[in-house]
Amino acid sequence: MPLTTFHFGLALGIGYLLRNRIHLPTFLLTNVITDLEPALVLALQLPIPHHGIVHTFLFSIFLGLILSYLMFKLKKLKTIYKRLLINDSVELNFKSYLVSGITGTNLHVFLDSFIHDDMFPFFPLNNNILYSKEFLPIAIVIITSTCFIISMLGLYLYFSKFYMEIKNHNINIGKLDKIIFILAYVVAVLSYLHYFNLNLFISNLIYLIVINILVIISIIIYKLNKHLGLCLMVLVSLIIIFIFSLSISAIFGFYFYNPYFLIPFIISSVLFLIFALKIIYNYSLSKEYQKQIMQSKEV
Repeated sequence: MPLTTFHFGLALGIGYLLRNRIHLPTFLLTNVITDLEPALVLALQLPIPHHGIVHTFLFSIFLGLILSYLMFKLKKLKTIYKRLLINDSVELNFKSYLVSGITGTNLHVFLDSFIHDDMFPFFPLNNNILYSKEFLPIAIVIITSTCFIISMLGLYLYFSKFYMEIKNHNINIGKLDKIIFILAYVVAVLSYLHYFNLNLFISNLIYLIVINILVIISIIIYKLNKHLGLCLMVLVSLIIIFIFSLSISAIFGFYFYNPYFLIPFIISSVLFLIFALKIIYNYSLSKEYQKQIMQSKEV
């Protein structure tokens, strides 16, 4: 898999399920950092394989050890983790960081080994017993489908926590606005990194900034007229799902010419539509609740 959010989504799903045992930020980082190798090879147009020494189990163990130690020492980042909603649910020791780091890097290499023919994961052995040209189509379907399901689970768990923060009034319009902007930039940057296409980067950035503005406008209109506001929210959600589903399906590797990916594309569209509607609806409810509290205090 190229530099995509595929590995990130998989790590998010597994990480949220095992938050009491592994360090989620470390697990997320180590699942995606390995793809810096093919990214640099492509960006610098180096005459070497896209998947070299970094995509080996031997190097992955070494890389996992280093990153685990660094992340353990950077405990001051807990405030940032909390704001990103990826903080620990319990206090973890170094062993948890170590397991997170080594498992993350090796899981990445293990999955890629079934798909890429230029990998030698068992270096110094000069072969890849996990790759089979005949088995490749089946491997792609199994791996991508599994990653997709776990990614959706991870997104569901993440947004569930996000909704709880809104419900408990820990997220105000300033934070919500920043989160939407950050999501816009992240998707745009990932699209650019995936295709190394500046036009794609600019177009995604413009589309997503427009979406951000539309979301804010819909919230303002909702305060003035609930029915009109809800209609606009639905329209904005449809726009969100159209652009996000296209971008995310491409980033995840769900290409339209492959019929195997039509079903996950449809599922992702429906899920992201639900996410968009729930975010806006829950936010509107939280604002109404805050208004009622203010009115009761005045009385």
